[in-house]
Amino acid sequence: MILDQRLANVRYRVCHQVTDSKDHSHVYERYPDVEFLVMHEKGLSKSRNRLLHSSRAEWLYLCDDDVIPENISHLLKTAVQDQPDTSICCFMLKDENGHALKRYAAEAYQINRRTAGGVSSAEVIYHLPSLLQAGLAFDERFGLGSEYISGEENLLLDQALKKGLKIRFFPMYIGSHPAIRTGILFTPELVRSKGALHAARYGAGATLMNLLFACRKFRLYKDQMSPAAFLRYIYSGSKDYQRHG
Repeated sequence: MILDQRLANVRYRVCHQVTDSKDHSHVYERYPDVEFLVMHEKGLSKSRNRLLHSSRAEWLYLCDDDVIPENISHLLKTAVQDQPDTSICCFMLKDENGHALKRYAAEAYQINRRTAGGVSSAEVIYHLPSLLQAGLAFDERFGLGSEYISGEENLLLDQALKKGLKIRFFPMYIGSHPAIRTGILFTPELVRSKGALHAARYGAGATLMNLLFACRKFRLYKDQMSPAAFLRYIYSGSKDYQRHG
């Protein structure tokens, strides 16, 4: 657990979403140097926004408790010294055996709207003043516990790029995360969320993006649902977002 392996020079703040009537004070008392923000609402993006708007640090790293970060101060010093105009830094994650969680580039590069779609939330550190000055926050319709169960991170990065913020990838490890043992489970809810994300990012272009996504991911979902079902769910997500977004 991340709180049992805390780093020096890093302040820890936890947004605890309480959805039961139990007394959780024993958890807070166990970590007296950690600030706990208690919420009685559900939603990943809601908790992230609470942390974003209540934090006073210059740099903010948002992650779940199964991520074990390392060398954050050194990473930021190296990244910002090399590219001082960077508002969002993206790094690499490894598994518990020290292997890269996915295929990463060998060289640093500037992330654009296309490559932003491949970034995972626990790889990102935000320059908080830049986000607040640009008026950015997570769309609370996206993320676990919300109407659309994924896509909140990619949508925020996309909005940041539209606002002119610089996002860069640096080939350095930010920490470790348990390896994913199984493939992606393409449930109807997840596929709908992809369609809604495409509508939010590309507007009318979501029609083409949905088709391209369905073709590109066919090998991963072909044993879970038919292409016709996949297209039905992904387009229903886009239409639903466009109707209510």
